[in-house]
Amino acid sequence: MSIPLVINYPTGWFDDCEADGGEENKTSSTRVVSSLVSSIDILPTIAELAGIDTTPFQYRGKSLVPFLRNDDTSKMDYSDQQEDEILFTFDEPLAPPGIPGYVRCIRTTTYKYAVYFTLDGKVMEYELYNLEVDPNEMNNLAAPNKVPDECWFNYHDKLTKLMKKMRAVPLEFDWDMLSKPRMYSWN
Repeated sequence: MSIPLVINYPTGWFDDCEADGGEENKTSSTRVVSSLVSSIDILPTIAELAGIDTTPFQYRGKSLVPFLRNDDTSKMDYSDQQEDEILFTFDEPLAPPGIPGYVRCIRTTTYKYAVYFTLDGKVMEYELYNLEVDPNEMNNLAAPNKVPDECWFNYHDKLTKLMKKMRAVPLEFDWDMLSKPRMYSWN
């Protein structure tokens, strides 16, 4: 989940352009931002760049325009992160009934934790990997028939907190009530 995101926007969109003889010759400066962002941020970013007011909608994620403009990144409201972490989301509304077609995942520097669920929240499956000792993700610490432990609960809480911050909590069911770590099976 260390996927680079490259945004190439037309020159003149932001104030960081230098005139080189005329409007048609403006060139944008290149900037590399090492902050972690999530793919969930792309839609709000495109909407803001297009001048669309998204406040009436409940879009998930946050616009990355402050990064593009080189504004104060505290506007991004990621300032209280305890460690580098990133949210991954995947929503597949066409998944067959009873198949977890929705995913919420947090990736930190040491762990990756994912919850797979159905749109109604009736089916929950979990994955938890310690990436320092298991970089190939071969030992699921939240596998079926395992009893949740402190690490599992900790990463579930981290995921929930990040989802709330990023506005990625499913609206179709009570996440806090239905997603709590619990022993499950694939039978």
